[in-house]
Amino acid sequence: MTANSAPAADAAAARARLLELIKELAVVRGKVILSSGAEADYYIDLRRITLHHEASRLVGQVMLSLLDDAGIDFECAGGLTMGADPVGTAVMHSAVDAGRTVDAFVVRKAQNPTAWAAGGRPLR
Repeated sequence: MTANSAPAADAAAARARLLELIKELAVVRGKVILSSGAEADYYIDLRRITLHHEASRLVGQVMLSLLDDAGIDFECAGGLTMGADPVGTAVMHSAVDAGRTVDAFVVRKAQNPTAWAAGGRPLR
């Protein structure tokens, strides 16, 4: 393996392991009542992944790799609070591990309208 293929191999291994963990931990089989009230035979609960000690690191590595592959240049990662909090944090930690500076932020639904986002960098 050459030095240039190592990051791609690492990303592929992270993606493969993340898929294993999703299948193992996040897929809930059996009759499930969804928040809409509808019934389903299975449910995929990715909170079980984003809040898991091993899977969270892999989420960050895979997301960072996907963003890089798409050519997306960014300084912060985040989104609507609760769901995006662990994803933004995972991307932030993976970026630091790669020697990059990426901060995380959260967006809250209802609060002071002049301060709707919180994170490591001031709003512009």
